[in-house]
Amino acid sequence: MTNCNSVVAELAALLERYRGGGMNSSARWALSGKKESAKIRGSLEAHKGALALVVEVTTLHMAAAAATDIGKVAVDSSLIKGHTMRIIEQLAKQDEILEQIAWIRGVISQRSTGSEGGTLVMDGYLETLNDYAGSVCGDFVTDEVAEEMRRGPLNSTDRTSTTLLGLAPIKPLATLNDQPDPMTIVIGNTHRLVEPTKTKPNNRHLWSFFVRASGEEIIQQVRIDLHPTFSPSRLLLKTAPHKVTKIGWGYFVIDVKIKLKSGYRWANNTHSLHLEWKLDFDGVGSSIAHQYTVTTMRG
Repeated sequence: MTNCNSVVAELAALLERYRGGGMNSSARWALSGKKESAKIRGSLEAHKGALALVVEVTTLHMAAAAATDIGKVAVDSSLIKGHTMRIIEQLAKQDEILEQIAWIRGVISQRSTGSEGGTLVMDGYLETLNDYAGSVCGDFVTDEVAEEMRRGPLNSTDRTSTTLLGLAPIKPLATLNDQPDPMTIVIGNTHRLVEPTKTKPNNRHLWSFFVRASGEEIIQQVRIDLHPTFSPSRLLLKTAPHKVTKIGWGYFVIDVKIKLKSGYRWANNTHSLHLEWKLDFDGVGSSIAHQYTVTTMRG
């Protein structure tokens, strides 16, 4: 709450700086004030989303506990199937929460205009929330649940890039003098261990790799190259959310290429941006945020 108040104070100070209504004030607002205001507004929305996530995580925790109790007494095949699907839905929501926390952390770290101390406090809060969110559904999933999630029973194309939670939504890039704001990109993975079976060995991992970006409306496609042991090893994702879920034994480096639509280029005058991500199987996974300059092609 203190951090939220600080962001509001920043916005009030910004508005005070541009008060007056004269030509000078209007010109300065057009040149830099709008961009500063958008940056602060994005940070405030991220803070708001972080607070609301506490309710989402608590609700998920209660639902997961209830599902565990039901699973202990379910004996009828239809009840068992229903229990399995509830577990999958809860894990999907848990992933969504973890990705949302990663996105909010990225937005705050890249767009915050406040003090470094305030940013560190907020990041510590989100780190704690991430650990809590990662623990509510347990560390292991059954082989059946893992296979269902790999096949994608909850079609990702049915969810929008604003997330099913609707918190701190990803918005189109703002522009100033026909040039877009820098694009915030968050990449990372969530992770769970898969319980061994008689026919399948230990040390299998269920993981989901994700890419989130402001300005998703100007992304033409995201190309994801996996280890050659996966089939297919190259995936082309043309709509958000840009995410892939797999089961594997070892970690490796995922190659990512983000291609922009016609009319836009990255700062190095190319259509494609190359990123790498080494899968993280420590706990619930991790993420990292970047900012990259995007330019429009004139003529």
